[in-house]
Order: sequence, then structure tokens, then C-alpha cells
Amino acid sequence: GVELDFWTLRFDDASTERAFLLSRQDMIASAGRTLGILLFLCEVGTWWSSGFAWRTSKNTFTHDSSTVGVALLRNVLLILTASIGLFCGVLFHVRRFRRWIGPLGFELYGASMLLFVILLLLFANPWYLSLMAGLDAKVACASPGTEDLYLLLTLDVILTASHIAVPIRWFTLLPMQLTVVFGYGILAFGLGGAMPIKNLTSNMGTIVVLTFASSLGRRFAEVQERSAFMRVVKERSLRVEAEFKLETSVLSPPQSKEHRDDAASVPTTGVTDLTGRLFEDLDRL
Repeated sequence: GVELDFWTLRFDDASTERAFLLSRQDMIASAGRTLGILLFLCEVGTWWSSGFAWRTSKNTFTHDSSTVGVALLRNVLLILTASIGLFCGVLFHVRRFRRWIGPLGFELYGASMLLFVILLLLFANPWYLSLMAGLDAKVACASPGTEDLYLLLTLDVILTASHIAVPIRWFTLLPMQLTVVFGYGILAFGLGGAMPIKNLTSNMGTIVVLTFASSLGRRFAEVQERSAFMRVVKERSLRVEAEFKLETSVLSPPQSKEHRDDAASVPTTGVTDLTGRLFEDLDRL
């Protein structure tokens, strides 16, 4: 029979794995289309809160000439993230693209877009963006104490939505999970977070537990989905085999008179009608 790899959860038969991916393609397209549109609306709403200003952002940065470039860069990153959401929402709807890229490429495309969005949101955080620009983040940011909380909440929303709503394989989502954990850890402990070290450690522990729980839940769900898929495949195979036996029994050519006379002299088992012979064959399956 077909077996699962312990680490990747893939079927050892390539054709079965491809059929499994193909069966989930419509669900990935529907979920990706919805999440892409929601991401676009969220990022436009974030830009709207700053007054749709390119060079200033009164709710994010202080009014200072040194923050003009940082505010401009952040707005560009937000618009880029919103564009990715809109682009994915539209592209996931195009069936020709899905047929052209194939089931495996389609899944990898969705996972890579999620990974790219995570990276954009990490770099678009006002506190860490100010530090990377060489500014004093405590002076440049309008509300420095809350930037880490907003970032963690955003990461948690994307992480949870991608693991629950999008049926992408667990192994394919693993790079995104590692990016969430190590990305926040490098920014918080490498550049220095907006909160005391005790709070940063607590935040880091929280995001690690959330990521691990989401990953474990996605893995358990995929095991159940693959088991259900194999049950359906086995049931359909038995049904096709039974229908084939029934068709060959009905369409079998009639025996000649000499053959019937010879067969009459052979002891029988009591199964003489068509239905009995059919179920006798099915008992051997």
C-alpha cells in the first residue's frame, strides 16, 4: 500500500501525491482569493489611518524632517503588501494560471506569497524601520511602546489564518513558520525592541508557542486529511473493480453444447447463477 513519509507527510507514490494536491487546489484557490482581498483591505486601511500621505504619517512617526524618508519607505512597503494581496486575490481566480503552473507550483506560489508578506510586515514596522535607518526610534516613533504589540498581533493573525483557512501542506508552510520566529527574534534582540528585555523575552516565548501550536495543529489535520483521501481512493478502486467484474460476467460469451455437457459431469459447488458467481468473486477481494 501507499505509505506516508514521517517528516514531510508525503505519499511515497508520486502519482498519489499529485492526486492529493490536485484535490486541494480549488480549496487553496478559494482561501487564497479571500485572504488576498482581506490583506489588501487591511493594508489600505492602515495607509488610510495615516491620511494617505506619502511623506508623513502623523499616527506613526513624529513630525520631523529626519522621518520623511522612513515614512515614505514604510508607505511604499504597505502599498507593496496591499498590491501583493490584490494580485494574489485576482490570480488565484484564473483557472488558466492554475492549469499552467500545476498543483505543486500552485501550492508553492501560495506559500511563497505568505512568506513574502511576512517579511514585508517585519521590515515595515516603524520601530525597527527607524533603527535600520539609523534614527533614534524613541524620538522618531509617535507611539514607541506599542509597536511590538502591533507587530506580534499581525504575525499571529497571518499565522493562524494561513494554517486554518488555507489547506497548504505542513511541510510547505515550515519556512514561513521559521521566518516568523527567527525574524521577530533577530529584530527584537538584534536591533533592540521597543519594550524592556523582560517583555521582549515574554513576547518571544509567546510567538514561539503560537507558531509551534499552529504547526502541530496543521500537521495533525493533514494526517487526517491524507487518511480520509486514501479511504476514498480505496473505496473508488474497489467499486471500479466490482463494476468491471460485473460487466465481464454479463458480457461473457455463451458456452457451446459440448462444453456444457462436459461441465455438467464435473461436480459443482452449488453456485450456478450469475449473482452467486459474482459475489463469490467479490469475496476473494
